[in-house]
Amino acid sequence: MVLHAVNNDIIEAKAIGERVTLNDNYTEEGRALNRRVDIRLIFNTYKEVIITGTVLDDDKKPIKAEVFLHDMSGSELQSTVSDINGKYSMKEYLNPVMNYSLTFYNDSTFIGSQIINLSDKTKPYQDINTILPKLKLGEKYKLLNINFLGNVAVLIPSSKPSLLALSKLMRKNKTLVIRIEGHVNGAGGVSDSAFRQRLSDDRANMVYDYLIKKGIDKERL
Repeated sequence: MVLHAVNNDIIEAKAIGERVTLNDNYTEEGRALNRRVDIRLIFNTYKEVIITGTVLDDDKKPIKAEVFLHDMSGSELQSTVSDINGKYSMKEYLNPVMNYSLTFYNDSTFIGSQIINLSDKTKPYQDINTILPKLKLGEKYKLLNINFLGNVAVLIPSSKPSLLALSKLMRKNKTLVIRIEGHVNGAGGVSDSAFRQRLSDDRANMVYDYLIKKGIDKERL
């Protein structure tokens, strides 16, 4: 389902094996009937919420930044701009059990991204403090909310806003040159180091190709 752009956050897969059976599990015929997939639909009511936060630079000074709200398919729901005090607020109807992403953009800082969820206290949607580090020569920055399908160089749709913001940053800063590094941590349990290296290279090259398609000169990558 995820391969067909269905949001992974609204799908829960459970393997229940012999714990829940519809038929006699002592005969081959019964076991054959028990080999099945059940799909259970749960409908959730959207809730109107106010998302609030503050955007600061790495000196803890407030900055004006563009703030974008996306769903997990990568579709933009709305955007706003933080004020001179770094404060922003946006009102939106959200699904209480789904993840959403906030992407932050400022011309002179690196981009930021944060996942929010109304039902998860570890992903708050109010009073969010976001630090956007200033662009500095030789500094290493982590591109947040960039995720791939397992063991392949295929980007999950919810990651696209971060790449889009990166391309925008590079178009604005014409002299900015970056080095793209990929890191694969375990690669789904695969122990082959050669495979992990290829996968890391392929994923970095995916980002490289994306930026070129967005008009960034390859000499800057």
